[in-house]
Amino acid sequence: MFLDEHEKIIEDGHFALNRKPSRNWQNMPADRHGQGCNFSYADGHVERMKWRWPKSLRDLQWDKPVANAQDLQDLQALQETIPQ
Repeated sequence: MFLDEHEKIIEDGHFALNRKPSRNWQNMPADRHGQGCNFSYADGHVERMKWRWPKSLRDLQWDKPVANAQDLQDLQALQETIPQ
């Protein structure tokens, strides 16, 4: 899958996401496209996720705790896409 990673954390060419029940963003998706991000999947489909909470970072910040309940909903929605 491909996605827009947050511009302040692009350092290694891949995106990492913690599994449930983690409440931390390992890497942060971008929100520069109308507070959303596009995801393209290996099967050829594309989805746009509209974030409930802006994704902000200071320079290269990994394993960032969620900011609030809305940010947690964003993280959990993305975690739901990870096959078990």
